[in-house]
Amino acid sequence: GRDAEQDERSGLWEIEVDLRPGANTFVLEAFSNDVTAQDEVDIIQADIDASTANANLPEARTGHTATGLPSGILIAGGVNASGDVLDASWLLREMTQTEITFGEIAPLQTARTGHTASLLPDGRVLFLGGTSTPEASGAGSFVATPEIYDPETQTTRPVLTRRSRTLRAGHTTLLL
Repeated sequence: GRDAEQDERSGLWEIEVDLRPGANTFVLEAFSNDVTAQDEVDIIQADIDASTANANLPEARTGHTATGLPSGILIAGGVNASGDVLDASWLLREMTQTEITFGEIAPLQTARTGHTASLLPDGRVLFLGGTSTPEASGAGSFVATPEIYDPETQTTRPVLTRRSRTLRAGHTTLLL
């Protein structure tokens, strides 16, 4: 609801807004003469001095993904403190300095870590690659089948592909 201003030196458009701890979604709209474009941007704000005594994930993990959705932040997969690769997923719905509200969703089809999670234009999330063991330990440890999470149904399902499966972990993805 506010206009951004263009910085004369950098040419970048800037606007100052107050963020709340957790996920902040902003609708960006740009227009000129007869063309209008609209998009959303998700910004995560976490104050360094925030008290997090009660603000913990349901389970400690590493190697997971965190994907911003309109309904919250999807946290999926990873490795827990015992060294188990997880298929568990959580939707972080709200966060204050002392409390996090989660919603549990359907588990991933395959436990994975070191994977990527890409938000697709239709709002679904595509999971690619990763390993089913804490560390890559040969071809059998790689997860070959992609899967997709649908936030409308809160379910995951495998994605069947016709191409040969490329095994990868610790990679990045870019939506084109």
